[in-house]
Amino acid sequence: NFVTGSGSEVGEGSTGYSAPDVTDVAVAHKGRRGSTVVVRGESVHASVPEDGINAVYRACDAVDRLRGMEFPEADVFGERLRGTMAVTGIEGGSAWNVVPDRCEVTVDERTVPGERLFLEGLEEHDGIRVQVDQDLPPMACDDEGFAELVLAAAREVHASESGGSGEA
Repeated sequence: NFVTGSGSEVGEGSTGYSAPDVTDVAVAHKGRRGSTVVVRGESVHASVPEDGINAVYRACDAVDRLRGMEFPEADVFGERLRGTMAVTGIEGGSAWNVVPDRCEVTVDERTVPGERLFLEGLEEHDGIRVQVDQDLPPMACDDEGFAELVLAAAREVHASESGGSGEA
């Protein structure tokens, strides 16, 4: 993939994304934001759950809100990128007979240029905090002329390697 962003290029041999043995040129690449949603509650004995605040229940509500979010999309030179989000872990509770006072939800988000999910909106609810653990930004080519130049070079290389028409 040949991708530019903020004046830099990433030249990485990538073959076979669009079709077998085709050298592809990418004009954008998704980023990755890994976050932990930390949810607080109030611990009590499980025989009187109404006296506490169950952090796991609050976390389940937060996951429902995450699942209802619309994934961001971006267009880069006619290529449509769609962000994604997945809850990849949930951990809470310390014993069978204790209402948990803490629960953590791990979220993997694939970001697109210029757009992100509004995870911070979860903090509008009591006892919820979002901490970003990793943020690798998306990239997008900001120079259409350069993208066309790289695409033409990839076609030329592909044509000389396969003896074909150079379609990439």
